[in-house]
Amino acid sequence: MPYFITDSAEGCSGWATVKEDGEVIGCHTTKDAAVEQMVAVSLAEGIEPGGERALPENYRPALAEDVPQGRACGNCAFYNEDNIQESADGVKAYCERWDDYVRGDHYCNAWQPHDEDEGEDDVEDEARILIDVPEYIQVAAEKGLTYQRNGYAGEGLTDQTIEEARQLRAGQVQDNKVTRMRAWILRHRQDWESVPRNNNADDPDFPGPGAVAAYLWGVDPTAENGTERVLEWADGVLAPLATDEERFDVKELETRALPMGEFTVADTEDGQKTFTGYAALFGAPSAGLPFTEVIAPGAFRRTLSRAAEGKKIISFLFGHDETRALATTASGRLALSEDERGLKVEARLDPADPDAAGVISKLTHEAAAMGMSFGFTIPKNGDEWDEDVRTLREVNLFEVSVLSAGQTPAYPATLGLTAVRKVAPRMGVDADRLISALESIKTAQPLSADEAEVIDTVREKLGPKRVATDPSVARARLLLSQMESESL
Repeated sequence: MPYFITDSAEGCSGWATVKEDGEVIGCHTTKDAAVEQMVAVSLAEGIEPGGERALPENYRPALAEDVPQGRACGNCAFYNEDNIQESADGVKAYCERWDDYVRGDHYCNAWQPHDEDEGEDDVEDEARILIDVPEYIQVAAEKGLTYQRNGYAGEGLTDQTIEEARQLRAGQVQDNKVTRMRAWILRHRQDWESVPRNNNADDPDFPGPGAVAAYLWGVDPTAENGTERVLEWADGVLAPLATDEERFDVKELETRALPMGEFTVADTEDGQKTFTGYAALFGAPSAGLPFTEVIAPGAFRRTLSRAAEGKKIISFLFGHDETRALATTASGRLALSEDERGLKVEARLDPADPDAAGVISKLTHEAAAMGMSFGFTIPKNGDEWDEDVRTLREVNLFEVSVLSAGQTPAYPATLGLTAVRKVAPRMGVDADRLISALESIKTAQPLSADEAEVIDTVREKLGPKRVATDPSVARARLLLSQMESESL
C-alpha cells in the first residue's frame, strides 16, 4: 500500500503522511517533514512513495451555480462505488482520476460520463440487455424513494443510486445494474441484518439509513428472506450472461483450516499489535477431507489483486464470525500477500478492542491449540480433479480467521459443497436435493418426502454388494457417513 502526503488530512492542521485509504500515520508542521516520513516508511516496506495527494481547487458541491445540471461525482466515470470510505463529512468513494476519495454530491471539472470511452457498438449492445424486475423489488425501490424524499437517507447517497432506484421501480434495468446490485448487497447486508433500526419496522428509530439504502437497491430489509430472495433472482439473471469476471455462489462458501504454525505478534510505536502468520500453505495436502486437496502457488493472486484495487473487501475475523472483524483490507489494517510458502497474513490489532485483546491473549497463552483458516469460493474452472486429488488453481477469498480450540470448521467447511456436487451425479441424484437432505440430517430436522427419497436412493446405491465397490461410490459413502455421524 503506497503512502502519500497531503495538507487536508482530518485532525492535522498542517501536512500529514497518510496511507492509501486516508489513515493518518503522522502529522507535521512542514511539507518537508511529511515527505521525509513518506519516503522512510515506503523504503522500509520496499514500495514507491505515492507522492502528494490533493483534489483540484475546482472540487466543489454539485449544487453550486456554476456546475452543469445533472453532473456530480456520483455519476462520473471515475467514481468507484465499490471502494468506499466513511469520514467525518460523510461517505466517500474512490476517484480514479485524482487517486483520492470524493463525495458523490460534489463535482470537479474533470467529470466524464460513463460511456465516454466506450464504442458506439458497445453502448448499443449494452442498451439491448434489459432485465425485467420482479414486483417485490419494484415495491422495495418505491419504499426507498419515499423514505429518501422524506429525509431518512444517510449522507453520501448518490444521484446515480436514486436514478437507478427509479428504474427498479419502473420495472426494467440493464444487466450491469444487476451485477452491481449483487455485489453491493453482499458487501452491505450486515448494515441491516444486524441492526434493529434497519430491519425492524417496530423499532422507534426505523427506518435507519441502512434500511433506506437496502430499499433503494431493491431489498426489503424487514422481510425474513428479503436479502436472499434478491440474490437468488440476481444469480438467475446473471448465470446466462456469465463472463470471465469473478463470480461466486455464497451457498458454496467453503473454509479450510490448519494449525497455527509459526506466527509473531509484535508491538508497534503507536501501541498497536501486528500479527503475522499464514492462513494457507501451498502444496500441503489437506487433512480431514474425504479427498486430498492442495493449493497451487498463485491461487490467491487474482483475488488479492482485486482487493488491492479496492474492488473487494477481505476481513480478518475471529472464528469466522463476521460480527467480530478484527481488521479489513478496506481499512488498511489487513495486508495479505502470497510468498513461496502460502497466503501470508499481516494484521494490525488494537488492544483497546475487546475482541482483538482476547485474540492477543489467546495467541500468547493458547497458541498450541489454535489455528488459522480462510473462507473462500471457487470460480468456474478454478479447481482441477485427478481421481481423489483436488488442486485449487484459483480462489475467491472472502476472509481469513484465527481459530481457538473447538472452532474447527464444520460442514460445509470440512466437507465442502463442491465435493457433494462432484459425487452426487455418480449416485444418480440431484446435487441440490442431496445437499438439502444432508443439511437436514446434520441439524436433526425431520426429512421431507423428497429428502427421504434422495436418502433412499443413496442408500440403495451404497448398500452392500458382492462386487467390488466403485471408488467414487466409496467416497460418497464416506461423505454420507461422516455427515450422519456429525448429526448425532
